Amino acid sequence: MRLEGRLFEVLAERGEQVTAGTPIVSWDPASVTDPDMDRTILVVLMDQAPDSIVSPAIGTDVVAGDVLFTQE
Repeated sequence: MRLEGRLFEVLAERGEQVTAGTPIVSWDPASVTDPDMDRTILVVLMDQAPDSIVSPAIGTDVVAGDVLFTQE
């Protein structure tokens, strides 16, 4: 089963400036019922200078409200 964007609600528009704590996407992991489907979510940060972003979250499990990125 491919989700093709279903089950996700986009809360921020493309180009919208957001601040820490602003929800940008919402989804319910329990809605993915295929046991063979990984519930890992990839977060990609673009348009930043190389090595200007630090992430304490790389390689960890996170919960709502955790800081994903900081800028040096």
